[in-house]
Amino acid sequence: MVCGLYDPGRRVLRWARAGHLPPVVIRDGAAVTLPLPHGVLLGADPDATYEEFTASLAIGDTLLLFTDGMIERRDILITEALDNFARRAAVPQPSAAALADHALAYATSDTGDDACLVAVRIR
Repeated sequence: MVCGLYDPGRRVLRWARAGHLPPVVIRDGAAVTLPLPHGVLLGADPDATYEEFTASLAIGDTLLLFTDGMIERRDILITEALDNFARRAAVPQPSAAALADHALAYATSDTGDDACLVAVRIR
């Protein structure tokens, strides 16, 4: 799970995760994964605490949130799959919808897991 709160006035995303992959930000044709805060799977530890990070976003950035089923492969490490996904997604697109279509077209998952992608363009 990823939980986030976006402040559009300041263009700041405050977010935490529960064992989930980090969001990817596409800016000026380059992709970066957000730093990974500590957070274990929901329900795995009744005493778990979750770290929050903030990310400053810029006008024109596209934020990609996705499940591991979108990128996971049996033949490579999840970190390599994440890097591959970010690199393929880092193609300038006229809209968040076009970027999402592009990312979906190049999804290489082979696990049969559920896949979900949300793309948000910052204005």
